[in-house]
Amino acid sequence: LFANYGTKPNAELLFGYGFCLRPNPGDTVEVKLGGRSESKPLHEYKCKLLEEEGLPYTVDEEGKEGPSLSVGPFGLKRDDDGGMPEAIFTAMAICLIQQLGEEPQVTLDEVETLEALCTGKLASIPFSQEEDLSVIEKEAGSVEEEDCHGAQRFCATYRQGQREILRESIETLQQMLEGAEEMQEVD
Repeated sequence: LFANYGTKPNAELLFGYGFCLRPNPGDTVEVKLGGRSESKPLHEYKCKLLEEEGLPYTVDEEGKEGPSLSVGPFGLKRDDDGGMPEAIFTAMAICLIQQLGEEPQVTLDEVETLEALCTGKLASIPFSQEEDLSVIEKEAGSVEEEDCHGAQRFCATYRQGQREILRESIETLQQMLEGAEEMQEVD
């Protein structure tokens, strides 16, 4: 008897089916971008650009300070499985537009902002890598212990996969920043 779940990220496997895989080539870290625009015309301009690019977004009109924009989600993957989607850079450039009519451009600001976002997301993962690795590698004894430990092991596996993807993403972004600095030194 075989069950094929298809290619799914560990979050979907864990929360939908109660298990996850290590390694999982379909694993992702979901990232959303967002913020508020200083004016309604600027907000509408950003929404128009997002639509033209075919990027997913939602608007929360209920904010006290005006509507807020949420763009994504974007799935970051391991470098071997596709890495960072190009669309996230376009979305970041649109989110950081400050003037009506300004064209979105990917600059070092977007790369630095994305690096900070990934670093913050990595820092927010509960439990340490050492704790999770010890749970993943620990062997269980009784059936009751295996049931409890199995759930803990799957959660630890999920968190460890998130860490690995975020670290690779941060490393990729840092390499982009270093490459840009080297190009500036040559000029």
